[in-house]
This record gives sequence, structure tokens and C-alpha cells, in this order.
Amino acid sequence: VLDKTFKEAERKEIHKCKNVIELAFRNFASHISQECEDIITHNNIEKNKEFITDNITKLVSTEYYKLYSILSAYEINEVNVASKLKEEWIKEVADNIIAIVYAEQDAISRINQLNSRLLIYSCDYSTYINNKTFNT
Repeated sequence: VLDKTFKEAERKEIHKCKNVIELAFRNFASHISQECEDIITHNNIEKNKEFITDNITKLVSTEYYKLYSILSAYEINEVNVASKLKEEWIKEVADNIIAIVYAEQDAISRINQLNSRLLIYSCDYSTYINNKTFNT
């Protein structure tokens, strides 16, 4: 009976961790999207290019470390889930977001492309973390 109770608790913890991973990455994408949509629609992006690129890089870095903080609360098979994150994702996401913000398209197209790209990153990265955490 005790073994069954432990197995059930472990199963629930794994399910909870998977949900947290998915929600944390959605939150990561959502915060970046909201801020970048404001940048696209409310800033004179050409005159403020250096300031905006720095802010986008800092925004992505901040959201990455928030994600790290959330995931660091979980340990599966004696491995901290946050240890599976890759710091190079900061530069990858920031560079792509900056390229989209400065693309030669109208604001609506850039916002749509931004949201699509962030959704792809969110799905790719959360799948990577799930695979590295639960399939090794």
C-alpha cells in the first residue's frame, strides 16, 4: 500500500512538473510578445534603435531567468529541471525578435510574425526540456 502511495505521488509530481514547464514557457513568450508589440506600435524604432535593441535583449534575458527561477523549484530523478535550459537561447530569441521588429513590413505583419516565432520557440524549448527531463 505504501509503495502504491509513493508511486501515485511521484506520478502526480511528474504531471505537475510537465504542466509547469508548459505554462512557464507560455508565460515567457507572452511577456516578450506584449512588450515587443508595444515597441512596434508606440516607438519611433529607427530613431531609438540602440535603446530598443538593448531593451529587447534585457527583456529576453530577464524572462529567461524568471523561467529559470520557476523551473529550478522542480527536481526529477535527482536532476534540477532548470539545469536543462540553455543560455544561448537568450541570444537566439533576442536576435530573432530584433530582426522581426526591424523587418521591412507593416506593424500588423511584424506582430503576427513575432507571435508565431515566440509560439514556435515556446513549443520547441518546452518539448526539449520535457524530453531531457523525462526521457533520459
